[in-house]
Amino acid sequence: MAALAAELSGRGFRLGGYTDRGTQQCGPSPGSKGFEALDAATFARWNVSYVKSDDCFANLSFAQGMADYEKFGAALWKAGHGTIYYLICGCKLGVGAPDPRTGWEQCPAVASRAN
Repeated sequence: MAALAAELSGRGFRLGGYTDRGTQQCGPSPGSKGFEALDAATFARWNVSYVKSDDCFANLSFAQGMADYEKFGAALWKAGHGTIYYLICGCKLGVGAPDPRTGWEQCPAVASRAN
Protein backbone atom coordinates (compact mmCIF):
# COMPACT_ATOMS: atom_id res chain seq x y z
CA MET A 1 0.00 0.00 0.00
CA ALA A 2 2.88 2.38 0.73
CA ALA A 3 4.17 1.78 -2.80
CA LEU A 4 0.72 2.55 -4.18
CA ALA A 5 0.62 5.75 -2.10
CA ALA A 6 4.03 6.74 -3.50
CA GLU A 7 2.92 6.03 -7.07
CA LEU A 8 -0.25 8.02 -6.62
CA SER A 9 1.65 10.89 -5.01
CA GLY A 10 4.01 10.97 -7.98
CA ARG A 11 0.99 11.45 -10.21
CA GLY A 12 -0.45 14.22 -8.05
CA PHE A 13 -2.97 12.12 -6.12
CA ARG A 14 -3.29 11.05 -2.49
CA LEU A 15 -4.31 7.70 -1.07
CA GLY A 16 -7.34 7.51 1.18
CA GLY A 17 -8.56 4.85 3.55
CA TYR A 18 -11.89 3.85 5.04
CA THR A 19 -12.95 2.44 8.37
CA ASP A 20 -15.86 2.51 10.77
CA ARG A 21 -16.05 3.46 14.44
CA GLY A 22 -18.22 0.39 15.02
CA THR A 23 -17.40 -3.30 15.08
CA GLN A 24 -18.13 -3.66 11.38
CA GLN A 25 -17.93 -1.35 8.37
CA CYS A 26 -21.05 -0.58 6.35
CA GLY A 27 -19.91 -3.44 4.10
CA PRO A 28 -18.88 -6.89 5.31
CA SER A 29 -15.48 -5.85 6.70
CA PRO A 30 -14.47 -5.35 10.35
CA GLY A 31 -14.61 -1.88 11.88
CA SER A 32 -12.02 -0.18 14.09
CA LYS A 33 -13.85 -0.50 17.44
CA GLY A 34 -11.27 -1.94 19.84
CA PHE A 35 -8.52 -1.77 17.21
CA GLU A 36 -8.11 2.01 16.91
CA ALA A 37 -4.35 2.07 17.58
CA LEU A 38 -3.64 -0.86 15.24
CA ASP A 39 -5.74 0.58 12.43
CA ALA A 40 -4.24 4.05 12.84
CA ALA A 41 -0.72 2.61 12.76
CA THR A 42 -1.62 0.65 9.61
CA PHE A 43 -2.94 3.76 7.86
CA ALA A 44 0.24 5.64 8.85
CA ARG A 45 2.48 2.79 7.62
CA TRP A 46 0.63 2.81 4.31
CA ASN A 47 1.16 6.60 3.99
CA VAL A 48 -2.56 7.22 3.74
CA SER A 49 -3.39 10.92 3.52
CA TYR A 50 -7.13 10.75 4.21
CA VAL A 51 -9.22 8.48 6.39
CA LYS A 52 -13.00 8.41 6.32
CA SER A 53 -14.66 6.85 9.35
CA ASP A 54 -18.30 5.82 9.16
CA ASP A 55 -20.69 4.95 11.96
CA CYS A 56 -22.37 1.73 10.86
CA PHE A 57 -22.74 -1.02 13.47
CA ALA A 58 -21.95 1.48 16.22
CA ASN A 59 -23.73 2.90 19.24
CA LEU A 60 -25.91 5.73 17.91
CA SER A 61 -25.57 7.90 21.00
CA PHE A 62 -24.12 11.27 20.04
CA ALA A 63 -21.86 11.29 23.12
CA GLN A 64 -20.53 7.80 22.39
CA GLY A 65 -19.99 8.70 18.75
CA MET A 66 -17.94 11.75 19.69
CA ALA A 67 -15.89 9.67 22.15
CA ASP A 68 -15.23 7.02 19.49
CA TYR A 69 -14.22 9.59 16.86
CA GLU A 70 -11.96 11.39 19.34
CA LYS A 71 -10.29 8.09 20.30
CA PHE A 72 -9.55 7.19 16.70
CA GLY A 73 -8.37 10.73 15.92
CA ALA A 74 -5.97 10.57 18.87
CA ALA A 75 -4.68 7.21 17.63
CA LEU A 76 -4.08 8.72 14.17
CA TRP A 77 -2.25 11.64 15.76
CA LYS A 78 -0.01 9.30 17.77
CA ALA A 79 0.72 7.04 14.79
CA GLY A 80 1.10 9.93 12.35
CA HIS A 81 3.66 9.98 9.59
CA GLY A 82 2.92 13.52 8.48
CA THR A 83 -0.56 14.80 7.94
CA ILE A 84 -3.59 12.54 7.93
CA TYR A 85 -6.88 14.28 7.30
CA TYR A 86 -9.60 12.51 9.24
CA LEU A 87 -13.09 12.73 7.76
CA ILE A 88 -15.94 11.46 9.87
CA CYS A 89 -19.49 10.53 9.04
CA GLY A 90 -22.55 10.69 11.21
CA CYS A 91 -21.34 13.14 13.85
CA LYS A 92 -24.38 15.36 13.43
CA LEU A 93 -26.78 12.47 13.86
CA GLY A 94 -27.76 10.21 16.69
CA VAL A 95 -29.47 10.32 20.04
CA GLY A 96 -28.47 13.37 22.05
CA ALA A 97 -27.02 15.40 19.17
CA PRO A 98 -27.21 19.12 19.95
CA ASP A 99 -29.23 19.75 16.79
CA PRO A 100 -29.30 17.08 14.07
CA ARG A 101 -30.48 19.70 11.55
CA THR A 102 -27.25 21.71 11.77
CA GLY A 103 -23.95 21.10 10.07
CA TRP A 104 -20.55 19.70 10.85
CA GLU A 105 -19.75 22.26 13.55
CA GLN A 106 -20.94 19.62 16.02
CA CYS A 107 -18.08 17.32 15.05
CA PRO A 108 -15.03 17.13 17.26
CA ALA A 109 -12.16 19.39 16.20
CA VAL A 110 -10.09 16.29 15.48
CA ALA A 111 -12.37 15.54 12.53
CA SER A 112 -10.63 17.88 10.13
CA ARG A 113 -7.01 17.15 10.87
CA ALA A 114 -5.59 14.33 12.92
CA ASN A 115 -1.96 15.46 12.72
